Amino acid sequence: MIDAAYSIRHNLWATRELLEHARSLSPEQLELSVAGTAGGIMFSLAHIVGADQRYLVGLGSVVEVPIRPAADVSLAEIILAHASNEVAWERLLENPPALATWFERADRHDRVRLVMLPAQAIHHGTDHRIQIGTILLHHGLELPDLDVWTYAAQMGDYQRLES
Repeated sequence: MIDAAYSIRHNLWATRELLEHARSLSPEQLELSVAGTAGGIMFSLAHIVGADQRYLVGLGSVVEVPIRPAADVSLAEIILAHASNEVAWERLLENPPALATWFERADRHDRVRLVMLPAQAIHHGTDHRIQIGTILLHHGLELPDLDVWTYAAQMGDYQRLES
């Protein structure tokens, strides 16, 4: 069986790296957006972290530092909430729930199997990080390397060989 933990950890790392990169942006730059994205950089960062918390709650985790609505949150609060999310994901990886269990979402009048939530968390984070990358590049700003190859190199799982 393939271990999904690596993908989850990459997802968390990529968001952490993007949040760290956001520290170098001015308040005006954090509000930049482009057509076709979910919103400005700050909104998108809060959205990624807040959605991650909802997936964690669905998986039965306790969220220690809940994120407030995106329009009312600081970058420091988003970073703190993401750090809390990382701890919660690690706890879930150590003691996963029964992923075949159904989770009913009363606010949406539907249900999903828990196995879907980690996959959605990864997809959702990737999608919105790409949107933030589009915003940064569109405005001529630097974009951090968030790909799996960069993560693997940092983890010692990828090495370039001399030819």
